Amino acid sequence: MMSSPSHMHYFTQFVISLIGDFERYIRQANPNYETDGMVYRQVPMYLTDDELQEMYQRLRNVVKDYAANPPSPEGYKRNHTTILIPDPKE
Repeated sequence: MMSSPSHMHYFTQFVISLIGDFERYIRQANPNYETDGMVYRQVPMYLTDDELQEMYQRLRNVVKDYAANPPSPEGYKRNHTTILIPDPKE
C-alpha cells in the first residue's frame, strides 16, 4: 500500500501533467472550447459503496468502447481524465 506522502507526490505530478496539457491546448491559435469538447467540472455525489462500484463499472465500459477507436483523419484526440476525491470521513 502506498503511503499518504507518496500518494500526494504522485497526485501532484499527475495534476502538473494535466496543467501542461491544458496550457498547450489553450495556447493554440484559436481553441474552440465548445466544438473541441473541452470541459472541466466537479459534481458532488452521495453514493453508497455499491453505487460507486456500479458507477465505476459503467464508466469503464463506456470509456473502453470509445478508447478502442483507432487514430483516424476524422478522429481528434481527446484525453478523458477522471478524478474522484471523497470527503474525509468524520
